[in-house]
Parts: sequence; structure tokens; C-alpha cells
Amino acid sequence: MKKTVFLAFLVFILTFTSCDDFFSSSWGTSREYDPSNINVNAGNVDQWIKTAVGNPALAEAITEKIIQELENVSGPDKVVLMQAGIKLAVESSGLGILILINAADLLGNFDKNDTEALTDILDKIQEGFNSGGGPNAANNLATIACSGIIIDNDGVPVFEPEFANSVSPGDVAEAIMVLVLGELSSGSIEDWSELDSYGLSKDGTDENPKITVDPDATPGQIALAAYLNLIADSDNSAFNDNPLTQTIREAFFGF
Repeated sequence: MKKTVFLAFLVFILTFTSCDDFFSSSWGTSREYDPSNINVNAGNVDQWIKTAVGNPALAEAITEKIIQELENVSGPDKVVLMQAGIKLAVESSGLGILILINAADLLGNFDKNDTEALTDILDKIQEGFNSGGGPNAANNLATIACSGIIIDNDGVPVFEPEFANSVSPGDVAEAIMVLVLGELSSGSIEDWSELDSYGLSKDGTDENPKITVDPDATPGQIALAAYLNLIADSDNSAFNDNPLTQTIREAFFGF
């Protein structure tokens, strides 16, 4: 029963389907959207998210518009737009439908700390991710995430508190999966939990690890490091209770 409920939960959080891709490839060319014609702000972005469900091309255009808008906002509005932009970047990547098409059987047996199962899931969807909107979605997600990241003097990227305190474990898991697939677009998914695969390093202690980046790190590396630092706290019950974030933490940190 628990596995059935968890599968249904993942269908929900890994969320938006790509019905628009189906119809465009079956009946004609996909629609193109001009970000300059999109009016998005903190007050209406939730409606844009609903409108983009099942339409990765529109989700990508809204994401690109949000990247532009983030240059001119701060405070709560910035947090709202960052959250929305990351959700839309995940939508435009096709992550949810790729998992449902290629790895639904694995999800049925998925449980906390099942790193082998998560490796199999990533392996099954890597090709589709690379051939679709995945790489560009990962780049957009990293750009948005980096607008709310601070790198301290030791090279440790962390999210600004306003954003870090507002994220849900499900959104964090999705973002990490998109970033991992984006960074390993030309590499072996078998190495997805090795920090060396991303040019990242670990500092601190085994009980309190810190992921560091080099001065010339890319936005994708910085964003992934910040997300890993976010879930590195073993006392954070939210990430403990979410099977995906718990498994990702087990894979990278061993606890």
C-alpha cells in the first residue's frame, strides 16, 4: 500500500506531462512562444504555471522571461519568481513524463536510500532528457537558482535564507535530478553520485559536510552544490521524510 501511495505521489510531484509534445509531433510543428510577449510577475506567475501544464514549449518561454524579470526584483517577489521559474524549468525538461514512460516500474519498488533504483531511473531517462528540452532546461534552472545563491570565502555555495526556507523537498529533488542529468549529458550516469563528476569537492566533517566549488565553477555546478548543501543537514526532518531527497543524500553523503 505504501509503495502504491508513493508512486501516486511521484506521479504528482514529478508532475507535468508533455501532452503538447504528443500533439505537435503528431499533427504538425510545435508552437513557438516569444518571451517578450509574456507578462509575468509575482502576482500572476501561479496562473502561468497552470497554463503551462502539458506545454513544455510555453514553460520554457515563461522560464526565460522569469530569468529576465529576476534582474529587477528583490525580496519576497524574487523568491516567488525563483520558485516558479524552477518549477517551470523542470516542466520544460520533460522529467515527469520521461520517468512515467521509462521508469514507472522502478518507482513501484522505490524506497528510501534505494540508490541503485534511483541510478536505474536516471539511466533510463538520460537519453530522452538529452534529446529533448532537458539540457536547456537544466541551464535555465541553474541560472535561476544562482540568482539566489551566495558563495562564502571557503567556496561553499548556499541559498539565500528567504529561498532556502521556502522550498519543498519535492521541488528540491526534481531540481537536483534535472541538474544531475544536465551536468552528465555527455557522461556516465553510473557516476552520478560522485562529486568528481561535477568538479565539486567536499569539505567539513562526515557529520557536517560542505560541498565546495572552484572559482571558475559553472552555474550548473554552483546550483547543484547549493542544493546538496541544502539537504546535507541530517537533522532536517523535511528532507529525511522525503524518499527522493533522502536517497540523494545517502548517495552523495552516505547518511
